[in-house]
Amino acid sequence: MTEILLKKIDILRDEIKWWRNMFLIIISTFIGGIISISQNKLILNFVEIIIGIVLFMALIFSMIKVKQAQTEQYKLFDKLRRNKWK
Repeated sequence: MTEILLKKIDILRDEIKWWRNMFLIIISTFIGGIISISQNKLILNFVEIIIGIVLFMALIFSMIKVKQAQTEQYKLFDKLRRNKWK
């Protein structure tokens, strides 16, 4: 039972790491876009606005996925701790 819980926790850690990396990629894309617009290297038009909205939705989705994975990980840690003290 302990090995199964540890394996699930390890899988959740990898998932959290992946979603956090996605979060950082999206943030860096936003920053790059803002810098490009401020230096007049990128002209703001309809396509860039749509891309920005999609990136913003992906940012929110990645934050939700990280939160869900962390709560699941905390539940597994609690279950592991309870099994250890039995």
